Amino acid sequence: MEGLAAAVDRFNTHYVYVVDNDVSSWPECFAEDGGYHVLTKDSASEDLPAGFLFFERKPQLIDRINALLNASIYPKANLRHLIGACKIHEATGDRIKATAPFVVYESREQEVPSVYATGQYEDEFIRNEGGELLLLSRRCVLDNDIVRTMMALPL
Repeated sequence: MEGLAAAVDRFNTHYVYVVDNDVSSWPECFAEDGGYHVLTKDSASEDLPAGFLFFERKPQLIDRINALLNASIYPKANLRHLIGACKIHEATGDRIKATAPFVVYESREQEVPSVYATGQYEDEFIRNEGGELLLLSRRCVLDNDIVRTMMALPL
């Protein structure tokens, strides 16, 4: 399992680099039928589908990023993601289920940086034909139930 954990940690390092520095490439972290969901810990523990964001497939992620980059108006902020080491929960065939804790800091000009969100990624990965990991599902389970500003950028 150590080799799998190292592979997932490498993927997560790449993921946070992309969302912090090259958000236009964010959908490339997902399989074609990969989903992304942001919800609170309470919603997750009670298996409630309600959340802040819910995308079922990669084309929806691409639409989201296109809207963010070309059509949306939102306050300029820089997000910095820190992610902890993952825990592998299951590995069968070409699929891996893992979790990893995260914290996201937000900084704006003329303001003191602050914690934007904390939580845990609950992930299911699949290997593509080249052996690279892609997200089949990423649930961002937030410790907090209020996000300080509009959630525009991916967690």
